[in-house]
Amino acid sequence: DWSSDVCSTDLLGLMNTLRARSPPAEDLAKAFRQFVAHKSGLKEPINTLQASYVLRTFQHLRDTNAAEPEFGLKTFDLKRARDAMKVLPAKPSSEHVDFAREVFEELRRRVGEENPGSLLVEARDFVKVLTATGNTLEARDYLVQYLSGGKELNDHGSKQVKTMWLYLMDGFSAEGNEVELSETFNMATANGLQYDAAVQDIMTSFYAS
Repeated sequence: DWSSDVCSTDLLGLMNTLRARSPPAEDLAKAFRQFVAHKSGLKEPINTLQASYVLRTFQHLRDTNAAEPEFGLKTFDLKRARDAMKVLPAKPSSEHVDFAREVFEELRRRVGEENPGSLLVEARDFVKVLTATGNTLEARDYLVQYLSGGKELNDHGSKQVKTMWLYLMDGFSAEGNEVELSETFNMATANGLQYDAAVQDIMTSFYAS
């Protein structure tokens, strides 16, 4: 649509400028904010070229704009970026994964060190991106690391963790990895996951295919 093209063109123009000289950080941050707000609002996938631009913009601001509080992007902006990136195209690229990883790591650095539970929704969406792009082992390592802290989970937290286990099993199923699917099922049930209809659907679909 027209407004999407405008947002993409603004970002593209600034990134082309970046190759020759450094545009004002304020302009880059504004373009980043507008782009992720537009994409998350429409729930429209970011294509590979756009993912490359938005990743480079994020990295440039983080690496060169340290004098500005939060390098010009508020935590709210990063959560918007999270919302935009979780809507994946049919064929996600390594740029999608790298951007999701970098945004999540920055969110962890800002708000997750003291209170990891506050980032469970972000963690869930990060796991979703990883499992949808063939990086399910990395996603499982993250979840296992999180659970190893022995943190108490309320009902909301338990739902997010259950969703992450389902994403993991779905990911290994999509990858055709029977060994890791079985191992993940055992790990999940050991951590209290009930064998309900959602779990049954994943397991039976895999073995029936």
